[in-house]
Amino acid sequence: MRALFLFKKLIFSNDMKNSVSLIVAADVNGCIGKSGPEPLVWKQKADMMRFKKLTTGNVVIMGFNTFVSLGRPLPNRINIVVSKRHKDELLARNDVIVVESLEEAITLAITAFPDKKPFLIGGGMLYNEAIEKDFVKEFFLTVVKTSIQGDAIVKFPKFSDSSKWEYCNEESVLADDSNEFKSIFFDVRRK
Repeated sequence: MRALFLFKKLIFSNDMKNSVSLIVAADVNGCIGKSGPEPLVWKQKADMMRFKKLTTGNVVIMGFNTFVSLGRPLPNRINIVVSKRHKDELLARNDVIVVESLEEAITLAITAFPDKKPFLIGGGMLYNEAIEKDFVKEFFLTVVKTSIQGDAIVKFPKFSDSSKWEYCNEESVLADDSNEFKSIFFDVRRK
């Protein structure tokens, strides 16, 4: 048991900074919705198409509530679910990989699947942990031009700090029949 602990400590102590891509849609205040397994609060087809294009063929890392809100594992992706409380329930499935921490998920993604990009897809607690610990190397952010009621707030870094962040892409999407609100896609990478 001690050898396993030391092995995990060695792996986790490796530089995990700048190791994961974070993909998220948030309102103008950084709100992504309500805590818990709630479905999306807006209909933004362009954002969903972008999400699918970027994450297909890669690794997606999510918390238990995000997994429940999706209703199933995402197809054509390696699904890693972070959960301590629901681990036994999830281990009975054969379509997801279950780990107990974000560090474990990222380590698994970059070591077991080195040819795939690891994407953190939610929820709010995992987003904030990854940002706080500097695990995020790039953000694929959709800012939905509205303000929603919710308590799941992402504390984004100051992207205006050009010594740390570089805007690589910006694209506006107008509101229409498929997109409830105007939105802006931002791709931001750490320098």
